[in-house]
Amino acid sequence: MATAMLDNLYYVLAVPLVVLIGGDALYPHEALQGGLVATLRIAFIASYVFVSAYAFLMVYAIFVNPRSVRRLFIRLFSIAGLRRWRNKAYQHGNELVLASAQLRGNGLAYWLRASLSTAFVWTARYLVIGCLISAFIDVTWAEFWLIFGRNLTYKVILLIAITPGGAGIAEGAFPTFFGKFIGTPTMTNFMVLLYRIVTYYLYLVLGAIFLPRWITRIFGKRDAEKVLHS
Repeated sequence: MATAMLDNLYYVLAVPLVVLIGGDALYPHEALQGGLVATLRIAFIASYVFVSAYAFLMVYAIFVNPRSVRRLFIRLFSIAGLRRWRNKAYQHGNELVLASAQLRGNGLAYWLRASLSTAFVWTARYLVIGCLISAFIDVTWAEFWLIFGRNLTYKVILLIAITPGGAGIAEGAFPTFFGKFIGTPTMTNFMVLLYRIVTYYLYLVLGAIFLPRWITRIFGKRDAEKVLHS
């Protein structure tokens, strides 16, 4: 819960900064028509509002009043149509109370280290595309930071993607957002493949190697076979 809260707070703080730097250039006007740009802008704003509300709710739950948030979850999921998730909401509320009791005792040094590590990790992730492009193509510092900002809007597309890991959608949207910084379609396709290898496909390969071993070690061989084939 602490890491989820810090991840969301990073997004809440980073978005105003990139909007200030990139402005309307964050949206790929050169590749999308006006109506699609407007739709993307609305989705970006809506995602920011949702993430901000959730982040501040988590801050309030952990540091101020976790029991009131637990009551909010229970009442919300007591509404008709949401009752099937009421037990999970109650469990999540209890976890918030327990997490709050533990995390409140951590000092300033703990939160400073956690915040700095979170900022470093997410900044590195959003810098990956700019670093890959600049490794093969000359880009100015202004373009480099614009690529960083566009990466945040690009991630909105991945958030609403219906395929696992945004497969297909991520590859299709990449040229729209970053094609103008790369140039030729051939180079753009190569950059898409390289980006997905570094940030997605590599993890699938490593997961296929290490996940069965981890499940076997944790659950035992017989139960591991049930988990892997379920």
